[in-house]
Amino acid sequence: EKAKVAMARVQNDLTHDFAMGGLITDRRTDRQADSVAGLDARFQLDDNWIFQAQMARSQREVDGHKLSGHLGYFEAKHQGKHLEYLAKYSDISSAFAGNLAFLPRTDVKQLEQESMYLWHLDDAEDLQRLGFIGNSTVSRDQSNQLQDWSLDVGVVAEGSRDSWLEVFSRHGYEKYAGQEYRKQGWLVSVGSSWLSWLSAMAEFGAMDSINYTPAAGVSSLLGQGRSMDLTLTFMPHPQWRIEEKLLWNDLSANGVT
Repeated sequence: EKAKVAMARVQNDLTHDFAMGGLITDRRTDRQADSVAGLDARFQLDDNWIFQAQMARSQREVDGHKLSGHLGYFEAKHQGKHLEYLAKYSDISSAFAGNLAFLPRTDVKQLEQESMYLWHLDDAEDLQRLGFIGNSTVSRDQSNQLQDWSLDVGVVAEGSRDSWLEVFSRHGYEKYAGQEYRKQGWLVSVGSSWLSWLSAMAEFGAMDSINYTPAAGVSSLLGQGRSMDLTLTFMPHPQWRIEEKLLWNDLSANGVT
């Protein structure tokens, strides 16, 4: 199936701290026509706070049937010496033309928050900062029914030569296929660029997970998911980077993997 896609965008930097823009996209096939029009803005309040917002409407026509949808997005970001904070809120209707916006999810109202508070250790040689991290997500559908939430709380240590260690306790909830599941687990992330020609990053943990693709006749039971992500980056020359990545995960239920 062939599709004709067109896109146009305009932006005006009204001041040094404030900018507005507009976007129009259109995609047409023999059976379907999708179009999206949106406005967006960015405002930097001061050296610490930045705000962004976007509003969009979509129109979809499939075999003569028309559907319209909406999208709203707001983001607030704070970057300070001790406190780092990011909040993102999305409101996307079920009928929004997500194939033009590359959205992983529609029919959702979602609030995401990331926060970190750090103490600077000026007298320490290799250990530079210590702090706490808290990340959370809450998702509801357009009828305001709770779909899922997650909460990760942890500690972080940052050192010289871009070295770090993060340890999280993870908790969550998800409603899937009419069932409610509560989850918990843990996550460790560590990395370093101690050598000028080599950097390493590893992330591993375990978390209760739903079996979204069960075998025939088996329900979507909750099992224990385990994962590991290992990345090595070699830099034999300032203009050359060679990256090797290892990904591993599994899901076990009642001792069966």
